[in-house]
Amino acid sequence: MMFLFLLTLTVKNFSYTLVDGEVYYRENSRMVKPNTNETAKERIKGMVELRECVDNLIHYQLEDYSEETIKGGEQETLNRLYDSFTENMDLLTAVVIVLPFVMTTPIISYVP
Repeated sequence: MMFLFLLTLTVKNFSYTLVDGEVYYRENSRMVKPNTNETAKERIKGMVELRECVDNLIHYQLEDYSEETIKGGEQETLNRLYDSFTENMDLLTAVVIVLPFVMTTPIISYVP
């Protein structure tokens, strides 16, 4: 359980992460395993990998890494991950892809 506590310190609130290939979702100070089918889990895993790659790419750009590192490394990785994801799952804009994320994200209402 200490591991999951430490994990909550590094995972953004209301987001998914992977731990030993398993999907977890941070909800406030708790890490929960979402109740999803295998297809949804695979989609979430793919999207988590894409998010982490994009985060790395942005970090490299902000820290002025070389163009070779950015384009030759992380950008190619992102392209490969995205192509693999869309080949196996669908485009990221497809409703079936977005639905697991919408279903677990709290709805915030604005009252003027």
